[in-house]
Amino acid sequence: MLKSFASLHGAPPGANQFLIKFAMKFFCKSAVIHPNWTRNLQPKKSHQIQKWIAETRSKNPPISSGLPQQPQRDSREVEPREDTTPIYRRCVPVTENLRKRGIDCDTGCARCGAPEETINHTIFQCHPARQIWALSQIPTAMGIFPTESNFANLDHLFWRIPSEFDSSAFPWIIWYIWKARNEKIFENIDTDPIEVLRLAEKEAQLWQSAQVDLHNENHGSVDLVNRIRVRDVSLESNYSGYRCFVDGSWKGSDKFSGTGWFCTSSNGEPPTMGAANLRRSLSPLHAEVEALLWAMKCMIGADNQEVAFFTDCSDLVKMVSSPTEWPAFSGYLEEFQSDREEFSSFSLSLISRRANTKADNLARKVRTEPLHITYVNNIPQEWLF
Repeated sequence: MLKSFASLHGAPPGANQFLIKFAMKFFCKSAVIHPNWTRNLQPKKSHQIQKWIAETRSKNPPISSGLPQQPQRDSREVEPREDTTPIYRRCVPVTENLRKRGIDCDTGCARCGAPEETINHTIFQCHPARQIWALSQIPTAMGIFPTESNFANLDHLFWRIPSEFDSSAFPWIIWYIWKARNEKIFENIDTDPIEVLRLAEKEAQLWQSAQVDLHNENHGSVDLVNRIRVRDVSLESNYSGYRCFVDGSWKGSDKFSGTGWFCTSSNGEPPTMGAANLRRSLSPLHAEVEALLWAMKCMIGADNQEVAFFTDCSDLVKMVSSPTEWPAFSGYLEEFQSDREEFSSFSLSLISRRANTKADNLARKVRTEPLHITYVNNIPQEWLF
């Protein structure tokens, strides 16, 4: 087949040894031919082959793979950071890579017992790592992040996170996940995922503050929000009290409705979350109201008196603002008014669905569970994400 391929495209003599590697890349739109592949050929033949490659590419348009094409990026976009370079170059010394280098060692993961410890497993898919990502400000979703592809995960962190989220701490999260892995292997110390995340976020804040101080010393005081990649959106990172994101999930063919909430604190406490499935309500809006009421009762039970609630349901916000216009929900609204009096500071705001992914994931997942579940904790469970 290779000889036919060569003769079809007018390959020069002596190209067969090169075709084995080139044929794998030929049909890719962005194929890159490494210069080492032609290094062992005679200089004249090497030059002929490289010339033939250029001519063939110019005459033959790339064959579509049938997969959706990624949008072309501007050449001026920022390249991957140096602090994540070892990850995408596959030179992190996990057991998989150590075995490839001829070092006889166990390939399993020391933290979760997985049969093989790869870079992607260690940083993104090991159980402690998944808990850390779930607790962070970076949105997670099944099938999107984290995934089994190392490059897809890095692509998500660099370019796919919506502007509503502050993702500036992710290099430090990766670094402290790796440090926690080393502590387990070399010192047999199991580090709490919440503590790992807290250290990473603290280091990220210290680094950002240092950049501001350094810039002020050199250029005077200016706003560096955009320069240090901090997201400046309606959900400000500086707030008082608690922020509670709520969501309901409803499907006519399911046995249960799902309710979920995710609460963060301004004083550095670990985030808490709740998920519960109830007997299927009458409509999706009923599920949204039930989710808000349950989240309010959980906040009252935790003695959180200053709470700002957020939802992606515009009708829920309208209902709370104008309760007399929603007589069908009068029973719910009476309960809402009674619980609202327990708060010293209360607000309900509308946000986009992209900014409410954690509560949405909790509600969707618990809705599909076959048995009744009520879960409230500050440590995410594997089955919820």
